[in-house]
Amino acid sequence: PGSATPTSRSFTFPGPGSLSLKSSGAASTAQAGFAQINVDSGSTAPSGIAVFAYRAHNVLVSEAGVPAAPLMTSGRTYAEVNADGTVNTGIAIANPGTQPATIRFYITDSAGVDSTFRSITLPAGGQIARFLTETPFNSGFNVLGSFSFSSDNPISVIALRGLTNQRSE
Repeated sequence: PGSATPTSRSFTFPGPGSLSLKSSGAASTAQAGFAQINVDSGSTAPSGIAVFAYRAHNVLVSEAGVPAAPLMTSGRTYAEVNADGTVNTGIAIANPGTQPATIRFYITDSAGVDSTFRSITLPAGGQIARFLTETPFNSGFNVLGSFSFSSDNPISVIALRGLTNQRSE
């Protein structure tokens, strides 16, 4: 975290094609980061998806596929955190730009009441991935509604619904 060196790779896709990359999975701790797809002028941007998995003792516990997310300056997504914490929404934000991004966000409950107004500044090239119950979101429990955000610079945002199973995995 904070010490990764950016790397760059070039690829060519002849006609319809695909590319699959896989990490060794040998890291002892989870690593966070993001990838950016840049296309030549006049070319169509490819679609992309990242699939990541968590294995415990060589048994697949969870897996998620995340589509390539476009840059945006505002958006809204479904948000849910239940009382016992077994369901929690995760938010990941990346700022691939060269300027810091000030991101303002709030949560709207199912009755339409806005709360949890906060903001963060994400440095150029920075990212954050947290559950809604964690800092800086600090939503508390019993959330059922939406998470809305706006940014002064383009950012990429995804949301994931996390579920803790009966084995606390």
